[in-house]
Amino acid sequence: MVEEFRPNDTLRLVRNPNYWQDGLPYLDEVVFRIIPDANTRAALFEAGDVDIALGLPVPVTERLRLDSRFNVLQGVGSRQYYITLNNSRAPLDDVRVRQAINYGVDKQGIINAVFLGVGAEIARAVYMTPVVNGYTEAGVYAYDPDRAGELLDEAGWMMGSDDVRVKDGQPLELSLYTRRGATTGDFETAELVQGMLADIGVRVNLEVFESASFVPAVTVPQEESQYDMANLTFGTVTGDGEYVVSTTYRCDSAAPRLYNRAYFCDPEVDALSDLSRQSATLEERNAIYEDIVTMVFEQAPILQLFNQVQFVPVNADVQGVYFEPAFSNWPGKYAWKTE
Repeated sequence: MVEEFRPNDTLRLVRNPNYWQDGLPYLDEVVFRIIPDANTRAALFEAGDVDIALGLPVPVTERLRLDSRFNVLQGVGSRQYYITLNNSRAPLDDVRVRQAINYGVDKQGIINAVFLGVGAEIARAVYMTPVVNGYTEAGVYAYDPDRAGELLDEAGWMMGSDDVRVKDGQPLELSLYTRRGATTGDFETAELVQGMLADIGVRVNLEVFESASFVPAVTVPQEESQYDMANLTFGTVTGDGEYVVSTTYRCDSAAPRLYNRAYFCDPEVDALSDLSRQSATLEERNAIYEDIVTMVFEQAPILQLFNQVQFVPVNADVQGVYFEPAFSNWPGKYAWKTE
């Protein structure tokens, strides 16, 4: 039961004496603390001031594995790192340019550099990860700068004398909105993408925002959008593909109503989505999702990067916590402490 709630600070829950299941929950109290800075969270956890910590830097998590005072739960979750491409703005309204950007980025190289090779895995579907019900492995745009160059040539963007591609006298120059430290490796990923795209003749200008101003800047109607690219993550909070399809794939999911910040719109995808909602069984619905997920992948509405491997460090005296991949969640229904 809620004992105390201070927005963006603390949520204190106490045991419900009338809980429907005898003997549960074991704990008398659970306190959630909002600590925005990851390094501060790590320091409090290692000092024993908190029992469980989410979203710690990968180097910290790797160090905690070697400390007998802690256990580290691990698994692929539903959070995906991606860079949205504004499909409504030239030149990103050309699918060849969007595909070229995907071919031009070395995803595994970023994972190795930013996540030490263990904190993420290459994504194989747009926004959707393998733990989500209805997931289909659509594919990967393998790192292939030569193929990226061919697609840009086909789209009329020819390499200029200054190593920036040009079409009709205009350089291929894009803005990339990002934050620094909102999620693990966000700024570092943006910098690496900037460098890799420069290698295929795409000039990317980084624009770094504070979180308070970033979200409003990328949550606007299509006609008001000013960004070409935006560095984001997406998590399927329900654990089901319907959430992904309804909030990111459909034409009517465009920001600011929902989370389609790419302003991706394909009437055929919408028609299949409508059909899936009439399915009598999950099996029938998920068969339709196979077509939907593959079609969206081929349209390359985003720069598809990687799925986060989640680590949940827990003090060794905390028992009964199990890993729930739906969205960075740790169910505490059966949790108890040895002391």
